[in-house]
Amino acid sequence: MQEKFKLHFENLANNIFDEKTNKFKQQSQEILNECLSPLKERIAEFHKKVDESFGTQAKEQFALKEEIKRIVEVNEKMTFQTESLTKALKGDMKVQGNWGEIILEKILEESGLRKDEDYILQGVDMQLKHPEGGQPQKPDVIVKLPEEKHVIIDSKVSLTHYERFCAEEEDGKCAGHLKQFLLSVKNHVLGLEQRRYQDIEKLSTPDFVLMFMPIEGAYSLAV
Repeated sequence: MQEKFKLHFENLANNIFDEKTNKFKQQSQEILNECLSPLKERIAEFHKKVDESFGTQAKEQFALKEEIKRIVEVNEKMTFQTESLTKALKGDMKVQGNWGEIILEKILEESGLRKDEDYILQGVDMQLKHPEGGQPQKPDVIVKLPEEKHVIIDSKVSLTHYERFCAEEEDGKCAGHLKQFLLSVKNHVLGLEQRRYQDIEKLSTPDFVLMFMPIEGAYSLAV
């Protein structure tokens, strides 16, 4: 009987222990879930934000890389164009002349003058001819004044010797480049004098021509 009761109490104790253990596990699990659920949500939100942040950063880095690439390409293109223009301006007299005319027209526009209304380029449609010989004459700019009067502006650019003068490091050679530059300017003046615009029948201009020099440094040096 004693052994029987002993075994019965042992089984009862084990059952109670198992039941309490299971209940404790269940309660512990519920408590942990209550505590960890907000943390899981926070971690999930953080993970999402990290993914979004890295995704956005990757896109921005890609966009920045493409923009830098584009800027480099534009810079290389501008450098090439600048070098080409510099070479052309140094060696091609016709290109130098065209460049000077563009600068002159830009100044006229910024001064409020209207093309074909207040000024005419190259004497378009006027069919101007030299008073002796009849050679066609095309002044760079004819500025129209009241009472059908005109003022002639001619752009003359002589960059070759001026550029050499500015780039020369030996003092002994500077004088030679300066002399050639001044001679070029004087030849331009003589050339304009020989055009005799004031004697052309279709023009009513005083006996002088405004010679435009687009480089202020060159003009100051010549003076």
